[in-house]
Amino acid sequence: MKISRRSFIGGLVSVGALPIIGCSQARQQTLLTSSATDFNGQHWMMGLDDQLLPTFKLPLPSRGHGVIYSKKRDQALAFARRPGEYVMVVDGKNAKVVHHIVNPPNRRFYGHGVFNADESLLLVAENDYEQAKGKIGVYDPLNGYRKIDEWDAGGTGTHEIRLSHDQKYLVVANGGIHTHPLTPRAKLNVEHMKPNLAFIELSTGKVARTFTLPDAQSSIRHIGCHANGVAVGLQHQTHTSQQQSLTAWCDNSTLGWLDGTTKVSPLLKHYIASVAVSSDGLIGYTAPRGNKVLFVDALSGELKSSLYLGDPGGIAFNELKQQFVVSTGAGGVYLIDVQGLRIVGGKEFEGIRWDNHMMLA
Repeated sequence: MKISRRSFIGGLVSVGALPIIGCSQARQQTLLTSSATDFNGQHWMMGLDDQLLPTFKLPLPSRGHGVIYSKKRDQALAFARRPGEYVMVVDGKNAKVVHHIVNPPNRRFYGHGVFNADESLLLVAENDYEQAKGKIGVYDPLNGYRKIDEWDAGGTGTHEIRLSHDQKYLVVANGGIHTHPLTPRAKLNVEHMKPNLAFIELSTGKVARTFTLPDAQSSIRHIGCHANGVAVGLQHQTHTSQQQSLTAWCDNSTLGWLDGTTKVSPLLKHYIASVAVSSDGLIGYTAPRGNKVLFVDALSGELKSSLYLGDPGGIAFNELKQQFVVSTGAGGVYLIDVQGLRIVGGKEFEGIRWDNHMMLA
C-alpha cells in the first residue's frame, strides 16, 4: 500500500513556529513526547496532547533522543543522544527544569531511559566506554535523581530499554557496537560485534537471559514490548544490497527474524529507527532512510502494509484510539488507523525536525 502526500494532506493542520511554552491555566495532559531540532539548529524537548497541540517546549543543551513522561510525578525527562552528557527533568506544571543529571565519570548516556513499574527507580542506558560494556544506571527519583546503583546490561552498545509487558523485566537492546566519546560516530568493533536482546530481573538487577540472532552484523537497536513477546528493529552493518530482514520477534523463549521484510530491506538501507506494537500484535516499524512505515504481523511475520512517508522516525501506539502515531524529520505527526492502515489525520509543525522516537506518556 502506498499513500501519496496529496491523498492525505487535506486532513492535516499546519502549526506555525512554536514559542517556548510554560504554564497555562488551561494546560492539557501530555499524551506524546519527543525531542526535536529546529531549522536554526536549536534542540528541544516537546510534549503534545491528544489533539496534537503542544503542552510544553523547552530548549536542550544538545541533541536529545528519547523523551519519557511520568504522569505520577507530572515530569518529562529528555535523554541526550549518544554519547550523551545529560538527562533533563522538567516539571509539567510550569515547564521548568527541576533536575539536570550529568553523566557519571567514564560513562555516557545512550539516549534512552524508563521508570520501573511503581516509578521508584529511573533506569538509564549507559556506556562504560573504557571497558566497552553496556550499563544500566539506576537513579532515585525521590532523592533528586541521585545515582544509587549500576547494573550490567549484558552486552555492548546498549541502546533502547523498555519494561516487559508483565513489568518484571527490563528488556535491553544491546546493539553490539562499541563506540568512544573521542570518536563518537566511529564503530570500533564491527568485525567482532555481538549484539543481543537481554532480560534483566528488576527484583535483582541481574541478567536472567539473553537472545541472539545468527547474523552478528544485525545490530539490535530498537524494541517494542507486547504481552506475547518483544518486537525488534535492526540496523545491519554491511550497508550493501544484500537481502537480510531488519525485523525480528522474541516470543520470550526464542528470537527469530520476521521474514516479511527481507525483500524490502535493501530499499530501507538496512536501518529501522523505531518500533511500536498494537494491542493485537501488529508491529509498526519506521525506516527513515527508505521513507517507509512497515506493518508486520508478529505471529505470521507477514508484511501487511508498507506506507510511503518522508523521513519517518518516531512511532507509538495509542490503544485507546487504536491508532499508530508517526513523527517525521519534516515536522509531521500522522495518525494511522490500525484497521485500515491509512492516515486519518495529523499535524505539520513548521520549522522543526522530530527526532527518531515519539513516546506515549
